[in-house]
Amino acid sequence: MDVYVCFAAGDEGYARPVIAALEAGGYSCASSFFEGREERAGEMLKNIATSAVFVLITTARVNDSDYVVNEVSLAFDRKKPIIAMRVEDVLFGDNLLYFMNRKHRVEAFADLGKGMRELLEAVGRYVRPAGEVRETEENYKTTSVREIGRIVRETEDVGKKASRFSELMTSPAIPEYNPMEFEVGEFTCSIRKYRNTSRGGLVRIPSGFLSVRARAFENCGSVTRFELPLSLRKIGRRAFAGCKSLTSVSIPAGVRKIGAGAFEGCIQLKEAVLPSRFAPKLRKIFGSRFQSVRFEFSDRAKD
Repeated sequence: MDVYVCFAAGDEGYARPVIAALEAGGYSCASSFFEGREERAGEMLKNIATSAVFVLITTARVNDSDYVVNEVSLAFDRKKPIIAMRVEDVLFGDNLLYFMNRKHRVEAFADLGKGMRELLEAVGRYVRPAGEVRETEENYKTTSVREIGRIVRETEDVGKKASRFSELMTSPAIPEYNPMEFEVGEFTCSIRKYRNTSRGGLVRIPSGFLSVRARAFENCGSVTRFELPLSLRKIGRRAFAGCKSLTSVSIPAGVRKIGAGAFEGCIQLKEAVLPSRFAPKLRKIFGSRFQSVRFEFSDRAKD
């Protein structure tokens, strides 16, 4: 095992792209379990013991996680090289500072793409990649973040990345992605346009997407709910405007920017959960009817 990736509950949206980038670079990975940590403690212990490098996805949540402290302690005791990938600008609490004070740090909170590249370089100092990942359509069907990672790693031309990604994600084998148009950049992937404006009910945006572009879902009048991924960081101007059947929305804690009028004209919208940083901008985001919406502010990702 090349790399063990440790993260706190609620940070799955950060962990998945990091794991995808490492695997795309040819490194085998194990990680903190997305669920059932207590039941699988023995397997986790074995993965840490056999890994060559330990990577900690560093957010505010790690300071409150006993599981993270335990895993870091195990890696420290076994003298594993430990790399802190700081995807949020936070300091370690006393419970982690003892282990992490002089460890290698990758600053990724300002530029995730640059942080990904630095992480790959840092891991490469301790272990050589097993080899190139074989590119097949079957591999790309696994998860959206792996598709992004492999395309980014293996293709230099952005236009070819977008073409290949769209080709695979719109294949008949993956029908739920068919109506979406994508834009792929370096360690990023955006939804540019949703074509099936007549589709109703739930629309699920896959994990791994970092942004929804301006007007991407505008006037999808039959959609009642959008499921947004924890990986999301930006919602463009009027991205969901005119979704007249939308009744509620939950915006992940990791979203840093919401464009003007993003939910304007959503006349059935009654409830919205969003990070507290947007409290002063409700009118700008939701339009003149914002007073008819019940808002809940949450700065913690929900499992």
